[in-house]
This record gives sequence, structure tokens and C-alpha cells, in this order.
Amino acid sequence: MEKIEKKNIDHISFARACCAIGIIIYHFFCHSNSNLKFLYETANISWGSLFVTVFFSISGAVLYYNYSDIHSLKIFYFKRWKSIFPAFYFCWFIFFIEKVVIYRQLFWGGNPLKFLLTLFGVDGYFGYLGPNYYTVGEWFLGSIIILYVLYPLICFLFNKNIFIILGFLVLGYIGVYAINIFKVPSFRNIIVCLGSFYFGMISIKYAKVFYKNYIIGICSLIVFVFLCLIKVPLIIIGQLQGFFLFIILNQLGVFIMQTKLKSIFNLISTNSFYVFLFQHMVIVHILYIVNPTNFYFVIPLLVLTVLVTVLVSFFYGKFIKYILSSKMFTIVEKKLGTKI
Repeated sequence: MEKIEKKNIDHISFARACCAIGIIIYHFFCHSNSNLKFLYETANISWGSLFVTVFFSISGAVLYYNYSDIHSLKIFYFKRWKSIFPAFYFCWFIFFIEKVVIYRQLFWGGNPLKFLLTLFGVDGYFGYLGPNYYTVGEWFLGSIIILYVLYPLICFLFNKNIFIILGFLVLGYIGVYAINIFKVPSFRNIIVCLGSFYFGMISIKYAKVFYKNYIIGICSLIVFVFLCLIKVPLIIIGQLQGFFLFIILNQLGVFIMQTKLKSIFNLISTNSFYVFLFQHMVIVHILYIVNPTNFYFVIPLLVLTVLVTVLVSFFYGKFIKYILSSKMFTIVEKKLGTKI
């Protein structure tokens, strides 16, 4: 495997930071009253969907980079749980209480059994089935959790032969787009999400092609700009456009992360999960207070929203780090045999 060196993975942190900021900008303009919108929509797909595609690819790349071989399922799954759920539960509870106050009822999301969706972190993903107790995390958190659960099998098959999963994806895409056998919206279907995730894994296996071949990077940039401007009647073109953006951001990151900006992008990347948890609620609350239509007032408000979201995420990350390093949590890890 043409695996990249540890010292050169900073470009993935750059791409992750760009996605985090991009998602904030996209959702800001989803709720903004401004008629002029930045990073909102291309000719083929929204920027939000593009950033999500890149985020899934980053997740697949990072996971395969760190876990190309899994020696302990217990440790693997516990570390995945630890990286997601403590932060998710605390954040969810904050906004759950807020909604209890607003709606003046405890079970504002309907049947209490729907709390199970939140318990497993998939309330946003299954939101299309009807109201539940979803408050934070966006729909793609549920997709990532499902992919993490499936990852040991995906990794095993990937190491056997990369075409096994690719064959499954071809059949799956036919089911999603041609036959339409699933109720979940096509772009949010776990099979389509797996396609983006798997692309990230492939990018690690063939790192020299995706991260160091600048001819591939330049071609990706040309095709990406073309797809931003020209509508192409192909059902998977939006996802392919996201793959091109993934290549562009990673190759650009190779250079950017050699500058003094590296520390800023690393900070955002490190706290990107907390950004994804908080960003939508921060945006909604800020725009509830003031939502100007004049573009010249909107831009400073956007900058303020990005800064507030990053700062909230930074301090929340400090809080979660404190919780996870506490004596009580350390004891639990030792009892479970997952302390490394």
C-alpha cells in the first residue's frame, strides 16, 4: 500500500477544517434572509452536499489510515464510541432542555421510544421518517455511526480485494437511483454515503495518485470549476464533483499546511466534530436575533457566526477532553479493558 507518512497527513486536517467552515457558511445562508448567497449552490449540487461528500471521504481516509488492520474489535468500537457519544450526549442534552422550556413539555418529540434513536446517535439520519428528539449533529452523524459499525467488515473486504465493495456499490447505486427501492433521500442513503467513505479509503491506498500527482489535481480543479458552472444531466455527478473537491483540498493543503496558517487549520480540524454539533444551533440563535437582508451587513454577521461557532466548539472540546481524562472515566476504561 502506498501509505502516506504520518508527517504528511496534515493536508487531510486542512480539508477537514475547510469542510467545517464551509458547512457553517452553507447553513448560515440556508437561514439568511439575504438574496445574495456565498458557497450555497453550484449548477449541479449544493455546496452543503459537496462539503458533506468530502467529509465522508475524509472519514474513510482517516479511519483506514489509522485502522488498516483491526486487532481488537472491543478497543476499536470503544474508541469510536468515545470519540462521538460523550460529546454528542452533553450537547444534545443542552438543546433538549431548551426545547422542553420552549414547548413546555418533556416529550416534545413524540413517542418516548424515539429516545432510542438519540441513544444510538441516529435521530438526525432517521428524521425523514417523522419527528423525534433530534436536536444536534445533522443527519450525516447517523450515517458516520452506521459506517463505523460496518467498518471492520468493510476494511476486511477492502484488504481482500477493493473490487468486492465496488461491485456491491454498483448494485446498491442501481437500487438507489434506478429502482428507487429506499425511502431515505438518495443523497443521504447509507449506500451513497458508503461510496464517499470508500473513495476516501481508496485515496489512502493509492496516496501518490490522489495527494501527490499534481496533474490529477489540476485536472480535478478544471473539471470541478466546469461542474460548478455547467449543469450535467447525470444522477451521480454531484457526488463525483465532491470527489474532485476532496482531491483539490488535499493537494492544496499540502502547501497551505507548510505556512503559518497551519496552527489555525489544525485548531479548527481538531474541533471539527464539535463544530458540526453546534453550528446549526449557533446559526439559528444568532439569526433569530438579527437577520439582515443587506449583503454588506450579512457578511460581518457571517464572520461573527463563524468565529462564535469556532470559539464555542473550542471551549466545548476542552470540556469534553477534561471529562474523558477524568479519574472516573479512566477507571471505566480500565474496567472495560479498553485503556491503552
